[in-house]
Amino acid sequence: MARITWRIASEEYDAIRQMVNDPDWPIAHDGWLERTSKEEAQRIAHGEALNPVQINAQEFADWCRRAGVNPSLYSLGAFAVAKAGGKA
Repeated sequence: MARITWRIASEEYDAIRQMVNDPDWPIAHDGWLERTSKEEAQRIAHGEALNPVQINAQEFADWCRRAGVNPSLYSLGAFAVAKAGGKA
């Protein structure tokens, strides 16, 4: 089974970062993209298959509301899994 990875467009990044409100997340999209790219390259080098899921701020906010959860890194991961499975 492929590991789900997040794709966040630069124009969506600030809104998602503010919703998630995690102090460890890079302030700029470039920093997040650099960190994510390195992690993904390591996973691929170890033979993992990746399933990239595009994250949209409004879709994530709507999903959180419907699911009755607060936006967080945990709920962002759950949203990505649901979206990958066609259930978001």
